[in-house]
Amino acid sequence: MPAPRRHLRLDDEPLRSALAQLRRDLDVPGPFPDSVAAAAARASDRFSEGRADATHLALVAVDPPGARDLDQAFALEESEDGWVLHYAIADVAAFVVPGDPVDLASRERGSTLYLPDGKAPLHPKDLSEGQGSLLPGQTRCALWWRLAFDPDGEAIGAEVRRATVRVRLATSYEVISDVLAQADGDAPPHGQRPPPSGSAIDLQAPDGDAVARAAERGVDLVQLAQTLRRFGHLRLDRQAERGGVSLALPEQDVEVDGNGDVHLLATPSLPAEEWNAQLSLATGMAAARLMLDGNMGLLRTLPAVESGMLSELKRASSALGHPWPHASGSPTTQYGAWVRSLDPSTPAGAALMLTATKGLRGSGYAAFNGEPPELTTHAAVAAPYAHVTAPLRRLGDRYAAELALAAFEGRPAPQWVLDEFDELPQVLNDANRRASSVDRAVVDLLEAAVLAPRVGEAFPAVVLSQGREGLRVQVTDPPVIADAAGSAEDGAQVRVRLTRADPTKRDVRFEVTHG
Repeated sequence: MPAPRRHLRLDDEPLRSALAQLRRDLDVPGPFPDSVAAAAARASDRFSEGRADATHLALVAVDPPGARDLDQAFALEESEDGWVLHYAIADVAAFVVPGDPVDLASRERGSTLYLPDGKAPLHPKDLSEGQGSLLPGQTRCALWWRLAFDPDGEAIGAEVRRATVRVRLATSYEVISDVLAQADGDAPPHGQRPPPSGSAIDLQAPDGDAVARAAERGVDLVQLAQTLRRFGHLRLDRQAERGGVSLALPEQDVEVDGNGDVHLLATPSLPAEEWNAQLSLATGMAAARLMLDGNMGLLRTLPAVESGMLSELKRASSALGHPWPHASGSPTTQYGAWVRSLDPSTPAGAALMLTATKGLRGSGYAAFNGEPPELTTHAAVAAPYAHVTAPLRRLGDRYAAELALAAFEGRPAPQWVLDEFDELPQVLNDANRRASSVDRAVVDLLEAAVLAPRVGEAFPAVVLSQGREGLRVQVTDPPVIADAAGSAEDGAQVRVRLTRADPTKRDVRFEVTHG
């Protein structure tokens, strides 16, 4: 008889112990020293003189439910002449004095790390969730990007300056999706994630009337959602024309609800997330162009897919019965067309989508002063690109944004940027690797904790690829991706028996069974 299902709670001693072990194993930073917290608490705007007043903009932040470290907010205008995107980015550099305790601590950390029992933030809470965060109803320091697009969503101009802003409201991807579904007369999108109870910020209260609350703040939420959808689709079309691509990977996520229960989720990203991401990508592309024109910058790069890898992907696609789309052009263009033809909701599509990650490897940062580097583009974006839109959570964004601003204003980069310039790519690459390791380890740990009472049970699964232990498989309930001993073809539907689930070692093992 199958073992009974059980709730996984943060206050369970085995889970707490396993998370503590994870933090030790991966050297996750603990609380900030008092000197760092105190420096963040007393920080003030270093650039208060000369800021533009942009508090008239009806800015809206769209983030996951419960987020308090709000990096960006937008206002989107549509006319016969095209589009104007106002994008406000938290001006973290205004509160970080070069060489002070906050600066030094952020350079050591590199990025925010997310764990179920609490994140290890890049900056102290007084900054990341306080005066540096674009919380609704508060006057805040920001870098104000004004991006112009033609009626088809093609970028035609960019401006950036320091400004003060006041975000009208913060809402979630789920609320945007629900508002659109109701406006269209449809049921909520299949698989939509419900907002978790008790994690509301402003409009994200699950029982509130989001449209009415937005109207009270001078925002037509239905119109905003529809405008975001139209613009998002245009930008996705332009991305496809460039040969860019977004991978809808079959992956797990972790959610902690208001009761402290921990849940493993395997839901596809909502369309609203894709549309919102296009705003950030457009801003990162504009920043990269400014830096290239100014002959100094910090780019996020990714090599193009190699022709040899393209041949391997074509063979894999053919083997699983998925025809390669008719697409001409470079290997990157053909690769993008193929990825967009995949349906990850099918066994073959899920297997091929995971295989597709082989085509996008080698991401990194490139700093240049004078002659641009040999590689200036990001293959997934299919254009030069820079990280500038998440400075509360990523160290490099503070530096790259400052370089873009200096280029726009036609002045040299500040000395505090130049002092760290040569070391930045290595620091940022190391931070990315640690963040990826922590994300993977958290999911591995929770998979093992959820499955621990069910060792010996058999589960239906789909073979995704050949893995370290023979196969890489996707179990659907609970949503787990793990190794399985045995043999089967990619895309095959099999049954696997759980042979090991150790939360402390973050180890889950299956074996293919024919019984």
